[in-house]
Amino acid sequence: MSERFFLAATPSTPRSTEARLEGDEARHLARVLRAKVGDEIRVFDGRGSEWTAVIRAIGRDRIDLALGEPIASETSGRNADKAISIAAALPKGDRQKWMVEKLTELGVVRLVPLCTDRGVAEATAAAVERLRRTVIEACKQC
Repeated sequence: MSERFFLAATPSTPRSTEARLEGDEARHLARVLRAKVGDEIRVFDGRGSEWTAVIRAIGRDRIDLALGEPIASETSGRNADKAISIAAALPKGDRQKWMVEKLTELGVVRLVPLCTDRGVAEATAAAVERLRRTVIEACKQC
């Protein structure tokens, strides 16, 4: 399986060998992709860490994983000084989602939403959660 899955809870220690997928990620892997115990996947934490993982157990809304060695990412180690941050006023409507999705796919590490005099988009809690989901989906794509 080549898909990547988002770990909402980062492993407790850098040397941790166990993790758990929960919620939508676990349901998608178990029900849609029909993963089985023993399948190998890739997981990431949204902070630049990524691992190979083997499925150990599948529950109703959770999947227990055995983590392998960390995979070196482009934003860690030797390329950390080349990380891109963007500060921009958020557009309204679907353009906001599109902008965040494309910036994520391009490898932007940090997006700082600017408050402007003429801007109409507001960073409400619901909007931030939608954008967070968009970032996770875009990370899984690339």
